[in-house]
Amino acid sequence: MTTIYLVRHAQPDYSDVHADPENAPLTKQGREDSKKMASFLHHEPIDVIVSSPYPRAKETIRPLAELLNLPILLEEDFRERKIGCWVEDFNGYCKRQWEDFSYALPEGESLQQVQQRVVQALEVLLQKYEGKTIAVAGHGTAISLLLNHFDPSFGMDDFMRIKSWMPWVVQLTFNKTEYLGKKEVFWIER
Repeated sequence: MTTIYLVRHAQPDYSDVHADPENAPLTKQGREDSKKMASFLHHEPIDVIVSSPYPRAKETIRPLAELLNLPILLEEDFRERKIGCWVEDFNGYCKRQWEDFSYALPEGESLQQVQQRVVQALEVLLQKYEGKTIAVAGHGTAISLLLNHFDPSFGMDDFMRIKSWMPWVVQLTFNKTEYLGKKEVFWIER
């Protein structure tokens, strides 16, 4: 049995809208919430910690890595989707993408592209760390698309439901590469 804890990052600091959103750090509250998440998860038999390279994901998982004395392995393919430009109506943009997985703005990614890369990255982990427990720090869209892949009933309504949950932790279980189920185990609603 392989267990994956998908950890959505804590509250990011987007106060500088002109800065690169990929490099947004956590807010002070986000750092505190990350410690709460780490306190909740550190009793689990986690063997490996993997993170998106984005600072908000790495900062979210760092307290857990420190408690468990584990390194954080970076995986580029767990990064958030690339939007391509600033979007004023973010909810409308999200709705359009969930209705048409092939839709993308110029220089952005479609949900289909994001789903393909995150599923492939997870499959590599399942093969490399079979029988282990893995924590993967990532982002709301990327995690939602993983869940949608294994459970197609997880869709736009679920994505909107968890939009303000930061951090959010979902436990997935697998027998080798066979998906057995999911359970939401931790979240802080902001």
